[in-house]
Amino acid sequence: MLRRWLADRCEFPLFLRELRGLFGSRFRLGLWLVTVLLTVVFLLLWLGETGGVLRQASGSRFRGQWTLLGQFLAGCVVLAGYATTAGAASISQERERQSLELLLLTRMSVFQVVWQKFAAVLLQSLLLVVPCFLLTSLAYAGGGSSLAGLLVVWLLLFVVGVQLAASAVMCSALISSPAISLGVIWFFWMCLLAIPGLLEDVGILPQWYWFRGAGAVLGILPFVHFPVGFSVVVTGGGVPEFLLSCVPPLVLSVLMLLVAVEGIRRWPGRAFLNPQSVQVPRRWLERRIAGWISRVRGRSDSRAAVDSEVRESRQLPERDPVRWRELARNPQTRWHAHVLYCVTVLLGLLWLRRQLSPLEFAVSLPVLQVAYGLLSMLMVVVCVCEALAFERQQGTRDLLWLMPISNVELLRQKLAGADRVLWLLMLSNMTLAMSRLLLDPMSRIGLSVQGVLYLVSGLLLLLMVLHLVKWLAVWQSLRCEGLLRALSRSMLVVTSIFVVPALPLVVEVLRLGGDSAVLERRWFLCCCSPLLVWLAHASRLLRWRGGSGVLLVMAVTGLVLWLLVLLWLRRYCLRLFGSSEGRGDDGGNG
Repeated sequence: MLRRWLADRCEFPLFLRELRGLFGSRFRLGLWLVTVLLTVVFLLLWLGETGGVLRQASGSRFRGQWTLLGQFLAGCVVLAGYATTAGAASISQERERQSLELLLLTRMSVFQVVWQKFAAVLLQSLLLVVPCFLLTSLAYAGGGSSLAGLLVVWLLLFVVGVQLAASAVMCSALISSPAISLGVIWFFWMCLLAIPGLLEDVGILPQWYWFRGAGAVLGILPFVHFPVGFSVVVTGGGVPEFLLSCVPPLVLSVLMLLVAVEGIRRWPGRAFLNPQSVQVPRRWLERRIAGWISRVRGRSDSRAAVDSEVRESRQLPERDPVRWRELARNPQTRWHAHVLYCVTVLLGLLWLRRQLSPLEFAVSLPVLQVAYGLLSMLMVVVCVCEALAFERQQGTRDLLWLMPISNVELLRQKLAGADRVLWLLMLSNMTLAMSRLLLDPMSRIGLSVQGVLYLVSGLLLLLMVLHLVKWLAVWQSLRCEGLLRALSRSMLVVTSIFVVPALPLVVEVLRLGGDSAVLERRWFLCCCSPLLVWLAHASRLLRWRGGSGVLLVMAVTGLVLWLLVLLWLRRYCLRLFGSSEGRGDDGGNG
């Protein structure tokens, strides 16, 4: 009753409606689960630092800085995942429901629509990380950590949230599809990371020397607050320079919001990019060539012929109509989009190679490959959820069931766009892996037989994981209505599968320290968690009516993959703590 009274009498009805949609859905459970997971992980790391386990392993004195930076990076990942997903669907859903014109016809102006959407996305994103950061910040403050470092991390999180929310609202205001808007957001930030660095290398952009050490590390103006903030957290000095470096990102965010306002003002009914009106490039080229030939021959009925071809191209073919529509309404299934992805990745790698030292570049390559693999998983989940949950939102599910095809055939045609996106993402990941083999200065593998086997095995592993993520998203999208709810539940299931099994490993390592013999004996305790998680999901998949034998095969395959990953982590931890014990023994003997 109080919420309804506020919605009727408050001047921010759109903002309250967005928040009511968040807290009224099942996403609250996912929010608290993510918060609890992050809190447990970073409190365990803080206990490991204060207890001396990590301090003895590294041989240096910890004050909480590195764990604080790790917490900031984890918070940025959560912010990026939710802000881009919710922001990409904020205004695009209004266009799909054709309710944006109704909003503009009321007493709300374009500025009010944009800033209320932006404030809702920003607040929802910050609510994911604020409870976790409150608990861990109190723990760090009680342990004697620097107060300036805590304040800097809080301000960095806020600035990152403002940047991501502004870019997401800008893209959703210009594009009428949430899935395409999400892809454009990530491509936009990849271009901001790669292209200005190349321009600075050739001398077009000036060096910003008035930030301490930032001109030599990261010359891109929108991201200059990252290295300055990290230096404040580690050293404790340079707070005025950090505050000055936060001004350009905020100015850029304001410019993005102004672009969103101008986009809605210029295209209130139809967005700048409407995927429903995008035709196949081959058909468009054929129509253009036919029109030019008709003009050269001097035919008077050329315009009528072109119009008839346009009408015929807009009609659904008799064979696979749903598949044709899915491929036509999703420009991410085009080759040119993923060619741009590959070119952007190569430009970013070349820029990183020139900016960083050989050792730093060799360390950043695996991180970049893992990050791009996670981005591929996110894009597959979004494409699947957008394809299946879109029909429930539009109320066309009953019409689809009346078509003379089976349910299995309908599902196969609906997943045609997601399957093509999956294979094109594999092409982009193969380009990144080949670049890693060619450009890594510390690698001795090169293009040998071992290097090719390494490349093929990594790509096969990623392909199996992407297929598993696709079927999990299918399972969740068919059980719930709404794009945002399907995305949140799919990401919750994927997180529980890929994150929860690693928590017992962290607990055992932090509790046992460098005792490799005890860790060897209790390793089966760490393997119980993925077994339980996978058995729970496999049992639910088998009870699902739309499930088949392929889902069970994917579940068993995922279990085997996780066991291999845990075995690799076990080997790495034993090597790490074994080497630290060896160094400690040598120092004592010396």
